[in-house]
Amino acid sequence: RLRWASNVSSFNPEEKEKDKEFLELLSLCSDSKEEREKVMRYRRWEDKKRALFSRLLTRCACVSTFRKRKREDIVIKRTKGGKPFLAMNRTEDENRDLPNFNFNVAHDGDWVVLCAEPVLLCGVDVCGRQGPREGTSVREWFELFKDHFSVEEWNWIRCDDNNKEREPKDQLSVFRLLWSCKEAFTKARGDGLACRLRRCTFRRRDIEKKKENTLKTFYRLMLRFDNVERRDWDFVSMLLSDDHWITVSRASPSEAIDAYGEFKRTFSRVDVGICDDDDDDDVDLCDDKDKKSPSMKFRILKANDFRSILQME
Repeated sequence: RLRWASNVSSFNPEEKEKDKEFLELLSLCSDSKEEREKVMRYRRWEDKKRALFSRLLTRCACVSTFRKRKREDIVIKRTKGGKPFLAMNRTEDENRDLPNFNFNVAHDGDWVVLCAEPVLLCGVDVCGRQGPREGTSVREWFELFKDHFSVEEWNWIRCDDNNKEREPKDQLSVFRLLWSCKEAFTKARGDGLACRLRRCTFRRRDIEKKKENTLKTFYRLMLRFDNVERRDWDFVSMLLSDDHWITVSRASPSEAIDAYGEFKRTFSRVDVGICDDDDDDDVDLCDDKDKKSPSMKFRILKANDFRSILQME
């Protein structure tokens, strides 16, 4: 199980995409010339970095998981819906230890994030810095998304549990949290934009336990999809930085949507769900000042970490 994140704002080689360091990492990110060319097609420097780091995280996840495999064995493909997967025949030992190995990657703002699971289907999303442009109010900006959220979700975005209106910055924070949940759901399944976001509604698991006036930095959430409660899905969200929310979703591999069938053929065990694999070790107690805030265990990777992993192939 992997939970990785990389901050692209900390990677600033002097000559940008012409710099030796950038070109070295580009050569490591994929054996596919087409994939490397896709990175270079982006016009904006920040987009080039996100595209590069997405591919580096993906390759590192596969290489570090299947250490005994040769470089040419690591082939990344995508489903019709755009979900990346490792297209590789597995050995008997690999199928026993990693029966349904799959991963997902996302990027937004400063962060590129990856999750990987050995058994359960997984998805991840990070959402940060979305908000109105200067001269537009938060209320006006929300009108652009009114059809993507349920009434219950809009109530949580706009008001705390005592029905007091939140500050605009807190409204935007809850918006980002919920948006990351919806995206993590569609990205786990693999249908992406083909799934209307209004079909999925999220609420806190602990909403009945106590009322809150201030936002937490960690939530476990429940899904209602097409008006049906889906307890066979698990969602964990955390505040990765001051303005970036990250959500990891998990479910049975049978939930994957794969028009071509090649991704599903990499699964050797589909009769498993959350109850079979929910050891809860996504959650850890942070060693922070108040000793209370739980967090997902995300490892921060930098350029040197990519080199260390990939140059050992």
